[in-house]
Amino acid sequence: MFFHFRKITVCIIPFILLILLSFPVFSQDREMGKATSQLTERGEVYFRITIHEKSDLNLLTRMISIADVRNDTVYAYAGQSGFNDFLQLRLNYQVLPPPSLMKHVKMSKTCKDLKNWDSYPTYEQYVSMMQSFAGSYPQICQLVKIGESVQHRDLLFVKISDNVNQDEQEPEFLYTSTMHGNEPTGTILTLHLIDYLLSNYGTDPEVTSLVDNIQIWINPLSNPDGLYAAGNSTVEGSTRFNANNVDLNRNFPDLLGDLHPDGFDWQPENLAMMSFMSAHHFVLAANLHTGSEVLNYPWDTWPQFHPDNDWYYYICRQFADTVHHYTPASLAGYMTFLNNGITDGYAWYQLIGGRQDYTNYYLHGREVTIELSNDYIPAPESLPDYWEADYRSMLNYIKQCTFGIRGIVSDSVTGAPIIAKIDILNHDSVHSEVYSHNNDGSYYRPVYTGNDQMKFSAPGYISKFIDNVQVINENITNLDVQLVPENYSFEELSGQSGFSLWPDPASGYTVMQVKLTVPADVKIEISSMIGQTVITRDVHLNCGENKILIDISGITPGMYLYHFSGENIHQTLKLIKLK
Repeated sequence: MFFHFRKITVCIIPFILLILLSFPVFSQDREMGKATSQLTERGEVYFRITIHEKSDLNLLTRMISIADVRNDTVYAYAGQSGFNDFLQLRLNYQVLPPPSLMKHVKMSKTCKDLKNWDSYPTYEQYVSMMQSFAGSYPQICQLVKIGESVQHRDLLFVKISDNVNQDEQEPEFLYTSTMHGNEPTGTILTLHLIDYLLSNYGTDPEVTSLVDNIQIWINPLSNPDGLYAAGNSTVEGSTRFNANNVDLNRNFPDLLGDLHPDGFDWQPENLAMMSFMSAHHFVLAANLHTGSEVLNYPWDTWPQFHPDNDWYYYICRQFADTVHHYTPASLAGYMTFLNNGITDGYAWYQLIGGRQDYTNYYLHGREVTIELSNDYIPAPESLPDYWEADYRSMLNYIKQCTFGIRGIVSDSVTGAPIIAKIDILNHDSVHSEVYSHNNDGSYYRPVYTGNDQMKFSAPGYISKFIDNVQVINENITNLDVQLVPENYSFEELSGQSGFSLWPDPASGYTVMQVKLTVPADVKIEISSMIGQTVITRDVHLNCGENKILIDISGITPGMYLYHFSGENIHQTLKLIKLK
């Protein structure tokens, strides 16, 4: 028997090599089975990949939904089409258990129990709590429904302000949370924040000052279908995507001009959000996530810094440093990821179609993303510790919208408010300028400490330049500006002229009512808030009353600008297009 040993060994070695070489194939077959199971049952798959070059991320981010990057490991989600594209790369991957199914989650038994802030609400409890805030504090809290999700759950905001039923001459601020349904830490923290603001108004000086001087909007849950994917009574089994298996934070227009970078139509949740945000002038906003512990500021799409990078760094550093000071021992090491808790988005990984860049670029706003916990769904008993670590920073972040340059832009002849463009020269670019409001001419421009040259401009007016505008962090620089009309004679003639739109909001048709004291040929252009012209008309207007009926039934719901231009005529109005 022994003389056959070499022969047997020679036969076995190729067989072993064949097994070893085939192992990755067998392994990936098993992973494919797991992926197919998750996609079938949940509409999304959670997996990780090892990359060799940072540049690989820019290819992956166009196919799948990257959730986190840790050194050379990428954690990501994908729907069926995105996963099919990813498979074409022939990269090894490992399917991971969905985070929302890894442990039992304590749910509140009643709304009263929920106010211990150590459990998660059912959908009905969430709605009831939002209603009770407005019902218990009607003088300072208003409940606003902006739309419905795919599965017809309510998209709810509360507005908190000292004169809550008025649109005051105050900066507007926005917190939203859980646009990824399996990331509800921010839902609990913002519900707690609403309760804290309302119950401490009039007794706590800091809270009272915030409510008296800011219009605060809070949306604790922007993807209810994802959070309650397994039913209204539990957040176990929640999904990142919405009910159409779309990542809402990849479903906004991108900075490169693609209105649908993810290949999907704008989802109902995002259509409602875009319409709502376009109807307001949010000076500062933040959207709350989980899966990491870091503040992420623009840009996500580009490697270049935002013109206000110094200011973003300052407010994010302040948020994280305050968190570090108050973090309980139970959360040791909290919010220290990347640059000790802050990063510009692209330095982490490229993200295309995100809401943060949409807000900063298309709406000329200021928004950051706050990742609140490494655990997608933290143990409920730890939620009070996250509140203790974060709530002071959350309050202070709201306050940031009151600082910087602010004032009123008006017509020097009539005193009427003007929609003006406000630029900081040799500073602003890529839509970082801001605009004054059409209802009162007010504007708010957060900016880092320095001496700035400002330019104020509007159609039909002579631009005004103001030098040496001094800004100091944590302070307010008041700067009211009057613009002189380009043609005084027309302004005098048109003292009785008027421009209006009816109805507003509108769905099928809108009637433009124009009253002139002299005839005029006018071009009408209707454009979206991202600058895309959707309707043009050339009309002749007579002296006196004119009514122009325009069919807008074919354009997408959202906020639009109506531009009237002609000889000595320049006017811009806004209108919301409904479904």
